[in-house]
Amino acid sequence: MGRKARIGLTRDFFDENGKFVMPGPGLKLLDEMPDVEYEMFPEFLREVTPEQLKGFDMVASFRPLWTKRSIAGNNQLLSIHRGGVGYERLDVPALTNAGIMLFITPGAVRRPMAVVYMTFILALSMQLFTKDKLIREGRWAEQHHYPGYGLVGRTLGSIGVGNIGHEMFKLANPFGMKHIAYDPYVTPEDVVDIDVKLVDLDTVLTESDFLT
Repeated sequence: MGRKARIGLTRDFFDENGKFVMPGPGLKLLDEMPDVEYEMFPEFLREVTPEQLKGFDMVASFRPLWTKRSIAGNNQLLSIHRGGVGYERLDVPALTNAGIMLFITPGAVRRPMAVVYMTFILALSMQLFTKDKLIREGRWAEQHHYPGYGLVGRTLGSIGVGNIGHEMFKLANPFGMKHIAYDPYVTPEDVVDIDVKLVDLDTVLTESDFLT
């Protein structure tokens, strides 16, 4: 029998007591794999170092930076599995040149982040933050100075219509808003299902009542 595949997990997946804190099945899936063993990085460093990677075939990474220095001299690492989206924390060309595969999890934050956007839009439209302050300070009699604003007919704009932006417009559909967006990488056909009109950057900046 060959050796087990070794997976490293960056320290920020765990709390100060070493408890895995991410939602979902997490480590239970790895526990069920007899040919796999995993180990937590002993400490969190802002940038992954070659020393941290010794002996690992794969690494699950959350927030650390991955640079050319991180993988210098490494001939064992096969893949990096990032818990999140975006590539700003990783030197993708360096990983490509080293033959290291990179995986991200776009579906993990698509709905949660879209919900965050809509939460703020609803809170702002009703001046919820101001009214919360009035209540806490015993000034509720002043609330008539801070009326809410209905969303019907308002313009919701977005700079970019990727996974999160697309999901946000989907959630916003029942509120009767006008949807506009600037994104040079999508076509009108890509956003027809969420009733979004693609416009230039100046238009989305000047015409949006709410902008994400």
